[in-house]
Amino acid sequence: MLEKATTKGQKPKTMEKKRPTSAELLRMRQAREARARARAQGLSATRLRKSASQEMKQTGEECAAQLDRARAPMHRLPHGKDGPKFAPADPSKPAEPIQFDKVGFMTHGLPAKHLGFALRQGQLCSGYSRAGPNGSFTRTNDKLYGGVTGVYTRAYSNTHSFEIGSQGVGSGEGKVIVVMSPEIMKTSVWRASTFDGMGAIPGVTKAYGKVNLKDPAAIKKAWELQSEAERNEAFMKTMAPGEDLMGHAEQLHYEGIPLEGVAKAVICTDSAAVATVMAIQGAKPLDVPDGNIVGYITVGKEKIKVLRVSATAKVNEALKTAGVADAEGRVR
Repeated sequence: MLEKATTKGQKPKTMEKKRPTSAELLRMRQAREARARARAQGLSATRLRKSASQEMKQTGEECAAQLDRARAPMHRLPHGKDGPKFAPADPSKPAEPIQFDKVGFMTHGLPAKHLGFALRQGQLCSGYSRAGPNGSFTRTNDKLYGGVTGVYTRAYSNTHSFEIGSQGVGSGEGKVIVVMSPEIMKTSVWRASTFDGMGAIPGVTKAYGKVNLKDPAAIKKAWELQSEAERNEAFMKTMAPGEDLMGHAEQLHYEGIPLEGVAKAVICTDSAAVATVMAIQGAKPLDVPDGNIVGYITVGKEKIKVLRVSATAKVNEALKTAGVADAEGRVR
């Protein structure tokens, strides 16, 4: 509380301390993130201020628009009994169950600057969920053939070994990789392919035609092109020892992936990504790295590890070293 200056003999008037607006709070958070990124890049104090200033040249209206988008209700698709089903089963070809003991972990790559939004939402959201049918999306095919209605993952067997900076896992400068337990496959609606569908829901082809994002029935129909047997067979092919399908295989999860209980680690391959992640509210950076562990973030009620790893490192070994994966290479 502040006391306003008064003339002699008058009783001081108490004034409420002005609280910052939502837009001002966002600008302050962005400034902190900019300074953290600059420090991680080894900038001098002068260049640090200049870098932060350049990043902060957003108007209050732009900040308010960002807040509005973050607070906007998600564009929802039908779930439960009204959600997509599998294509009719072939009686002569029953579905083989997923052999979870052969699945090591799953990954999803995204820009580090978007991780905070995902944590606030509690899930990895599809582009459709965030922006709706009229949104602007990076790949045209995602909009034309329905991929934007789901969240992509790559799944890796516990026997495969690959470099973090390869296999299309979303690594790269300024990006992070969310490592997840395959337990999500037991609860989410998902489809699988042994190749990169380049923006198409598995089963959707150019011959099938475009998916009308303005028609929920059309979206549901596209998700119902693959049978359970086809999905499981495609998925397990990518888990077979010696197969080289893993790098291009993908899974598409309907609408989103809840993160609590599923996300087990975040991998960064550059210092700028580490700084951005450590600037997220609630993040706990370590003063001295513990092996490849540089800090922790909170996902729901769980604390998960943030790793700084070379892009040429083997991800399986990095996860074992950090205690994220067991001796067999499984993340649970």
